Amino acid sequence: MAACQDREAAILKRLADPERQTKSKLERDDHLSDRKYAQLKRDAEDSVALCEQGRRRFEEQAQTELATVRDSLAEASKVRSQADDDIVAALDHYTQELQRAIASMSQTQLAAAGRT
Repeated sequence: MAACQDREAAILKRLADPERQTKSKLERDDHLSDRKYAQLKRDAEDSVALCEQGRRRFEEQAQTELATVRDSLAEASKVRSQADDDIVAALDHYTQELQRAIASMSQTQLAAAGRT
């Protein structure tokens, strides 16, 4: 019976060693997995931060360009309005001078007709 118990003890010992090794390996793998997960999480957060930074930079540049275009358009509109005003003033002056010339010619023709 002692021999049987010795064999059982030897078998249990041989089974216990791989079990401890397996448990130890699982703990190491678990720790490694946690470290890898933490690194991946940091990488993902860094990537999101970079994307957000790029988006903000693009948005700021777009806003700046839009403001520049808006200001240029306002200036062009003002210049165009002034040019239109200048054209209207020139046409008014031309019309007045034309009317004076016609009136002068009409008076000259009436005076000449009266002499004859």
